Amino acid sequence: MRKNLFILFTLLSTLLLFADLEFTPGYNYNLVGPAYNGSTVEFVSDTLHVTNTGSTEEFTIHMETSEIPAGWQIMWCHDYEDALCHFPIFPWSFDFVSGTEILIDISVIYNSSPGSADITLFWSAAGIDNIRQDFTFRTEDFVDVYDNEIIPAAVLGHNYPNPFNPETTITYNLSSGTTAELSIYNLKGELVRSFGKSRQEAGEHYIIWDGKDNQNHDLSSGMYLYKLNVAQDSYTRKMILIK
Repeated sequence: MRKNLFILFTLLSTLLLFADLEFTPGYNYNLVGPAYNGSTVEFVSDTLHVTNTGSTEEFTIHMETSEIPAGWQIMWCHDYEDALCHFPIFPWSFDFVSGTEILIDISVIYNSSPGSADITLFWSAAGIDNIRQDFTFRTEDFVDVYDNEIIPAAVLGHNYPNPFNPETTITYNLSSGTTAELSIYNLKGELVRSFGKSRQEAGEHYIIWDGKDNQNHDLSSGMYLYKLNVAQDSYTRKMILIK
């Protein structure tokens, strides 16, 4: 199995391939779930935000996966129109209304062993070819038979408290000394606060955010995304500011 198990969509490829769709920047396509603990484990990915910035059109989404270990289940879920989850192969078609957003996450349930899988979401609509989004998933205790154990560069924790007012603490853990940068975006994908890029030691780190932007102005209530860039990887989570 190849060592490099993930593909990141860049903003440029989004503009070229998804002429009518806008993806929240910084989504991590390299998914790492908890170690197998001898019982059933359910992993749910961060949420992928996709906005239809073009005209209303019928889209079809379906998932395909590589061979998965016995006892595993993989599906993708959304909250558009009705909250539904879909297993691989079976397509789902819907009218994607202009200016609306679909929220998607990937769920992996495993109760037999550590392992990994390649996952692809296909998008299609009239007038465009199938567009694919490639993900990979592995349990954090999975060891490739050809390579050393794969260790994520960082683990981005949930902020606390969430929702918050007036401030919240964001924690993350680095597996080794590296250059890291934490930034905060609004749901339009606009950078509102940057804490700067710096060389940081391995271990746990934390940053307290006071709900202000780079000009020290108070931001309005709403959902924000905090993104950690480490080496070639990025990790994103959601938080809610309440005034």
